[in-house]
Amino acid sequence: MAILRGFQLPDGILLLYPATATNSNHFFPSNLLALDDQLLNFALLRYVTLAFLRKGGDPTNNSLLSPIYAPEEILAKFPPTKLILAEIDPLRDAGLYFAYKLKKAGVDT
Repeated sequence: MAILRGFQLPDGILLLYPATATNSNHFFPSNLLALDDQLLNFALLRYVTLAFLRKGGDPTNNSLLSPIYAPEEILAKFPPTKLILAEIDPLRDAGLYFAYKLKKAGVDT
């Protein structure tokens, strides 16, 4: 949002187990882990996603909720970004895909 509004950007971003894709219609293989995860199950992921939306909002392809949908010209403006991902995590594959998109946009990742 800072990029879109022209605010000063941080010197860097550290993302710990980030939720980079909140669209439940976009499947990543690690999402299967949410089917029986005691803490981060599918129902909780959906609830948290909807909590960030205005009433009646649509999470589909929303680049503020799911930065993997941000256009490359926006991603290219990101400061250096580091991601910490867990091996057994429903959010892992989306995080890896986001790191790939940042790298592709030329961001120090």
